[in-house]
Amino acid sequence: MLTADCTIDALAFSAYGYGSCTPKFGHIKLNGATVWQGSWCGNIPDPRGVNILRVDPFICSVQETRRFDTHDSTSSARQLSEYLNQLSYGSLIVGVTADEATRELSGALLTLRELGVDVAGVGFRGSFAFIAQKGYPDKTVLSKALTEEQSHTTQPHVNAVITGILSVVRSGITSNWNPRCISAIMFPTVGLWDVLVITVSDNNNNLVYWYTKIIWYTDEKLLFIFLYFIH
Repeated sequence: MLTADCTIDALAFSAYGYGSCTPKFGHIKLNGATVWQGSWCGNIPDPRGVNILRVDPFICSVQETRRFDTHDSTSSARQLSEYLNQLSYGSLIVGVTADEATRELSGALLTLRELGVDVAGVGFRGSFAFIAQKGYPDKTVLSKALTEEQSHTTQPHVNAVITGILSVVRSGITSNWNPRCISAIMFPTVGLWDVLVITVSDNNNNLVYWYTKIIWYTDEKLLFIFLYFIH
């Protein structure tokens, strides 16, 4: 059994002004440790564009980091869309923009909106940050600044606490195993369950049941409980 207890904190930033340089900084932190950072006119590099981190909540670590320069590259929006589309269902991702990320972003707006990240109204040098789980757009935590001035005065900032249990149960019975017994397994919690049940068969026609139960609180505290029952 694995347990998750992962705090995510993300801060986006954008460039500001012309002729002078006002330093701005952004970060992504997992359990307080900085795993990504950037700056405009600061002492650390400027990772311009949309920055995506794929996170494993059970070990609270970064599995993959990608950057898409949606300010300057005409192919970046397509590449961003392709990347998000190929992610596995249920993937936990954190996104932040840096410097300027909107000029060439239009081709990725639909894919982002399907993820629950509606940033069509973000203008030049606006910015946004989000935490999302693929397949659950209503659960996405999003903060955005529509203009350069708004991004300067109020940088988009999101945070969430992810907790949960990952358990694997293997049945020792083969021919007469009754999957209905799974419904009797209960875990104490509060609030309401969102339940997804997927039934598939392996190459030997054995049933494999994948139960995913999720609670995502509106106060930006997230509870993920993944229960895998494999026959």
